[in-house]
Amino acid sequence: MCDLSIIIVSYNVKEYLEKALISIYEASEGINKEIFVVDNNSYDGSCGMIKEKFKDVISIENSQNIGFSKANNIALKRSSGRYILLVNPDTIVSRDTLLKMIYFFDNKPDCGAAGCKVLNPDKSLQLACRRGFPSPFTSFSKIVGLSKLFPKNKFFGRYNLTYLEPDQISPVDAISGSFMMVRREVLEQVGYLDEDFFLYGEDIDWCYRIAKIGWKIYYYPETEIIHFKGRSSKKSGVDTGKEFYKSMGLFVEKHFKNRYLFYPLWFVKLGIWIRAGLFLLGKIFKLFSINIPIFKNGKRRLIVFSNNNVTEIDKTFKNINSGNNTVVGIFNISKKTFVNEKETEKLENEDYLRNIIEVNKVNEIIFYSDDVSLNDIMKIINICNGLKINYELVPYKI
Repeated sequence: MCDLSIIIVSYNVKEYLEKALISIYEASEGINKEIFVVDNNSYDGSCGMIKEKFKDVISIENSQNIGFSKANNIALKRSSGRYILLVNPDTIVSRDTLLKMIYFFDNKPDCGAAGCKVLNPDKSLQLACRRGFPSPFTSFSKIVGLSKLFPKNKFFGRYNLTYLEPDQISPVDAISGSFMMVRREVLEQVGYLDEDFFLYGEDIDWCYRIAKIGWKIYYYPETEIIHFKGRSSKKSGVDTGKEFYKSMGLFVEKHFKNRYLFYPLWFVKLGIWIRAGLFLLGKIFKLFSINIPIFKNGKRRLIVFSNNNVTEIDKTFKNINSGNNTVVGIFNISKKTFVNEKETEKLENEDYLRNIIEVNKVNEIIFYSDDVSLNDIMKIINICNGLKINYELVPYKI
């Protein structure tokens, strides 16, 4: 038996997966571990990359996209760790995260499952990393917007537990499957993930079952990860909104059907589908407003690379400058130079880069994953701390 079994389910996110594995190896130095990557039939070369660069990873290749729960269960059945970590491929794990999580479990015998602080790349908290179970009142508060109006209220803010301080260690109802550590005894008692959940909901269902048999679930913000969120689902061809609300309906049907005798289950389901309908209307509006000038939100891209040829990079990205989108410039992180159509500028320090990003109203930064190290990516993310920027990792050949 090893100390930690790390399980990643991946689908067509080779660039993110590689950086995630690098961060996991750095964070797990000195830990007796095993690492599983379960690939759901990627076509982007993910499996080849693992075999070439991470030879001791246990690679499991599925012949089709079987979903998150089924894929995790394949590795869970083969795992041997005292603790098991489910982590997404589009994450960057901090160097101290795994050691701190193991220490927390070792000193919290009532802890059945725990998650750390999960951050967006702009360092804001991803609210889904700590949640309440979607009881009728909690769901109602979320549906009608009371949770947004009164986030610090314990009655209305239960959906994302927004009344808790972000740095407060707390027992919670549920944590996110993007980073979820579970004790071996819990797995043996509660069983595997429910495979009826394809993409969402399996984490909250697992937490519900864990809590039901008496274990506590903790939010542990003494360490953190960055989660780029949704990179696999974008490539899946699955209607993620539909799948999310379908999963919520499944959860309510499974766990609340016989619990609320005086609170009709159809009312909760109605609320879920009202939210789903509003989500669909939002998508339709976005689709039809894309060509209306007042609603156009063009991407202003900064390309970050290290040593590749600037001219080749510039040519490569000309084909994505469609409509209102544009490349404002190219930053060579090794030479600290910023290049645009007019000039090449040598930057004296990191503050200059942030100034360039703000002046040029950059809202998307594209890293050449083959060329830019994990440390360089983190350096840029830290420089842009607090700025609302989308980050993309792409291969050199698009």
